[in-house]
Amino acid sequence: MITGIYQWIKNIAFYMILITAVMNLIPNNNYKKYINLFTGIVMIILVISPISKLLGASTRLDSNFIKNIYNQEIVNLKVDAYQISDTSSSKLLEEYKNEISNQIEEIVNKEGYFVVKSKIVMNEDRESDNYGNLEGIQVVLSTQEKKNQKILVDKIQIGQKQFENPEEISVKNVIDDFYNVGLDNINVSIQR
Repeated sequence: MITGIYQWIKNIAFYMILITAVMNLIPNNNYKKYINLFTGIVMIILVISPISKLLGASTRLDSNFIKNIYNQEIVNLKVDAYQISDTSSSKLLEEYKNEISNQIEEIVNKEGYFVVKSKIVMNEDRESDNYGNLEGIQVVLSTQEKKNQKILVDKIQIGQKQFENPEEISVKNVIDDFYNVGLDNINVSIQR
């Protein structure tokens, strides 16, 4: 128990020293608020990790907590189109899309599926008030991990109706619970 507390304090101290060094090396103040947000989230996780272990929740954080962090992150990370150049802005959006893709991969892996392909749709109109907002998610999943194999299967259509199987609906619900995009803006296809 004492060694666990010692390790916990040591981790926090090491993290604080590392973050102080990183913050002093950043030349541009425009990115400091984003780095502060990220490092603050990591610090919260470091601080509450022993508590979650005691409560038996060390394998998975509460999904509502993660959802609230994501929603707060969206509010705080509104990209100011006039302060960031076109190139930096598009790179930032691409990194944001990549991060969301990585998060989706983690979410669907917990559900027992593997991502074959994912596409994140964001508002890229710099003049819009919703610039940088997540607008849609398209995911192709597989029940088995497949390397370098991309097979796309369209949904079955009979007449004008589209039918989704219950597994696709379940994964859509999990993604919608996390990102709150709306079920109509999420497209999930599961390959067999």
